[in-house]
Amino acid sequence: MTGAPDSLSVSEVEGALRTFYVGHPFAHFRSIDSTQNMVAAAGIRHEPEGLTVSADEQTAGRGRFKRTWVSPPGGSILMSVLLRPSPETLPFVVMIAALAVRDVIIHAVPGLEPEIKWPNDILLNGRKTCGILVETTRDEPANTFSVLGMGVNVNWDTASVPEIAEVSTSLGRESGRFVPRVSVMVPLLERLERLYEDAKEGDDIRGRWRDSLITLGRDVVVGGSDTEIEGTAEDVDETGALQVRDRLGTLHTVRAGDVTLKG
Repeated sequence: MTGAPDSLSVSEVEGALRTFYVGHPFAHFRSIDSTQNMVAAAGIRHEPEGLTVSADEQTAGRGRFKRTWVSPPGGSILMSVLLRPSPETLPFVVMIAALAVRDVIIHAVPGLEPEIKWPNDILLNGRKTCGILVETTRDEPANTFSVLGMGVNVNWDTASVPEIAEVSTSLGRESGRFVPRVSVMVPLLERLERLYEDAKEGDDIRGRWRDSLITLGRDVVVGGSDTEIEGTAEDVDETGALQVRDRLGTLHTVRAGDVTLKG
């Protein structure tokens, strides 16, 4: 049930994982400052694509806009994956991650209906259960890489933290039962690799992601920038930027920001 700690081991994950490179090598820590930082350091060292680091606890975990990611030890999937996408594939990494998390929750926890809010928030019953962060570094001309971080609330009661009780949730809280983290982590890595390969092969990842967004056609408020935009989310462009038409008829292209759904 919610709040129960859940152990993970390298042997357990590696023994179940059926991927060619994502999750290889795989490292797991009881506590670490940030999986993003560790994988970024590996990227600078020219480590191979697919390297994955996970942790039971992060002492300096972060989400988008450098916000702190809250999670008690053993209650979430906290992991980062090293990718080396081509310039053509790079815009799709966020989309791939969001689709992978949604797909895996549907199959790993029957009865839950996850939704994607632009650009990459995974919601259950209107509350956030997963955050995704992509940080791309060009350390030198021949060494460009992305660190894909994913934090999935699994077995803890987010209502126990007043600051996030109304906006966050977990798989255990929504399903009312204990969800082994390995039952989500392993298929998530497998699904991530499959969608990443689809993107490299030219499949319409943007179309799949666009069709999955609950944001389009809704009245929204976009914050997080110098000015607040209020209007209707009409579409996303080829790069995934959100197109919002305000009440005066002006179309705004939003590349980063916090979106609040109205109504």
